[in-house]
Amino acid sequence: MSEAVESSKPGHAVEPRRAQSSRSAKAEVSTLTIITTLVVLLVFVGLVWLVFLQREAIPSDSSQKREERMKNLAQLNADNQKVLSTYHWIDKSKGTVGIPINRAMELVQKDLAANHPHAAGPVNPPAASPTPAATNQPAATPVPSASASPAASPASSPSSSPEPTASPEPTASPEPSPSPTGQ
Repeated sequence: MSEAVESSKPGHAVEPRRAQSSRSAKAEVSTLTIITTLVVLLVFVGLVWLVFLQREAIPSDSSQKREERMKNLAQLNADNQKVLSTYHWIDKSKGTVGIPINRAMELVQKDLAANHPHAAGPVNPPAASPTPAATNQPAATPVPSASASPAASPASSPSSSPEPTASPEPTASPEPSPSPTGQ
């Protein structure tokens, strides 16, 4: 077997040792492939088995639990209906009483009919004040006085007219304002 073996192609010769080593390499590769495939398959089967075991460990919804939940829901709905349909004390020490929802709706309806509420009108933005450059006068700074109180904001005092009120314009003071240090 020391002679060279001819290949199917003319002019090429293959040594017998290389032919044997390539066959053994192919055999090793196929053996490793089979072993790896079997290991992966066993790991997959083991994971599937583990998932089925875990599924059995999770408690399922039994009809007894479902009935208990439905009973609790019915009791909760009955309690809510009782609160909404009867007179009851909310806080006896403060004199707060809960009234049935139907009676509360009647009272609100009567109150709205007596007050004749009107729809909200369009919101008018405040008028733009003229700039000092437009009036050709120097800018005047208001002088704070001890007796002056802050003006009530429109949000805190309800007004029956939807139009904004005009704010008084500050007047210029010829005297210098007192400094905080008293000098």
